[in-house]
Amino acid sequence: MTDSLVLNATYPPVASLELGRAVASVVREGEDVYFNCMVDSNPPTYKISWFHENAPLVHAPSQGVVVSGQSLALQGVRRERAGNYVCAASNVEGDARSPPVTLQPYTGPAKSSGFGAASCAFNRTIDFLSTDAPVCASDTEAPQVLASGIGQTLNVSCSVIASPSDVKFSWVFNNSVTSERVPVERVYNSEARTQQDYGSLQCWAQNTVGKMSKPCLFHVVPAGRPDSPMNCSVINKTYDSLVVTCARGFDGGLKQSFVARVYEAVGGRSQVNVSAPEANFLLEGLTPGLDYIIKVSAINQLGESDPIKLDAVTYKMAENRMRDEQVSSSAGSVSNTRPRADVVASGNFSAEFSAGALLGGLLIVLGAIIFTVVFIRCAAIRRSRRRRNAREQQDKDSENSESSREKSSLVVTTDVGGSAVTAGAGILFLPPPPLIQDVIDDEGVAGRMLQRIPPV
Repeated sequence: MTDSLVLNATYPPVASLELGRAVASVVREGEDVYFNCMVDSNPPTYKISWFHENAPLVHAPSQGVVVSGQSLALQGVRRERAGNYVCAASNVEGDARSPPVTLQPYTGPAKSSGFGAASCAFNRTIDFLSTDAPVCASDTEAPQVLASGIGQTLNVSCSVIASPSDVKFSWVFNNSVTSERVPVERVYNSEARTQQDYGSLQCWAQNTVGKMSKPCLFHVVPAGRPDSPMNCSVINKTYDSLVVTCARGFDGGLKQSFVARVYEAVGGRSQVNVSAPEANFLLEGLTPGLDYIIKVSAINQLGESDPIKLDAVTYKMAENRMRDEQVSSSAGSVSNTRPRADVVASGNFSAEFSAGALLGGLLIVLGAIIFTVVFIRCAAIRRSRRRRNAREQQDKDSENSESSREKSSLVVTTDVGGSAVTAGAGILFLPPPPLIQDVIDDEGVAGRMLQRIPPV
């Protein structure tokens, strides 16, 4: 009697990418390339994805990309299709990606380091032959300027991108054509004996695919003084030093060096003179808080260029201490100050100072806006209160006027000493005074008689 048990082991996919049977290790540009994604998984995969240089590939026949299940076809492969290709498989246990297969332009057979023996190994790479003609390796179409002195040999290197690399170069100098079969980047030698040996030089390259459409251009000129440095600026400063940097100009066809001279802006007294193989200078030993003029020139065996002038000023002592504290605080340094050499090397103060000035300006503007809003609001409240008080006073005055009119209509009449007194609206009206007359009685005695005038 026997018994059996079936174990169903599940695991995530294991993917590998293989070339189609009809694909050789070297294909020509314009031919088709096929890939197969081989997957081992349990349970079976529910999704297969394709990637080119980590970007997803989707089914797009109009663009020459055909995706069908576990197969990928690239139709009419071109140079822009070069790169790494990967397939990815997914099941309920997880996801997996295959090792990449590289499609690259063909640059010719690799040379062996042995004694003439060649070896071949599968390196998961497909080479395709380009159908493009050679092009200049330089990124710009502007002519390259070369200079040489009389009797000096000029070495001109013409570098092109070509596949295959078996290239024939044609040199055209002042409309005189010479041809020779030389490898890529072979140097063309020319010696200037007279002024007629200067002019334009064209380099043409051709391989089995075709001839380049535009030549590589060179201008050969007599050697002379160098051009002035370019884009000079003061990138850092302390209380006693300045850091100046420039870009190199044309060297005149000879080896050049650079010099920086520092003068006081007031009086013109020379303070520092520094030479350097590159146009980068650390100018030390200056006086704090002074304005300076910096002149930067290039020098070769035939002379010196016109100087480039810069205006600069060193910090005052207090400004430098404040700057050191700001730099130390922003860097989290334990010390309150930092060595001046570190400050010169960092080049961060200008950016920190500009950021602080900008922040301070923003705070000032914001404070002014808040003050203006509060002031306008307070003024509006004061005006509202004044209008309300005016209305209340007007109402009170109106009430007082009505009361006065009522009082003026009340008349009180009393008899005081036989005379009538009339009062109204708070005003006391007195009767007219009695009339006194001088009289003589019947006996001839003089006297006065008081006669009362009756009230009206």
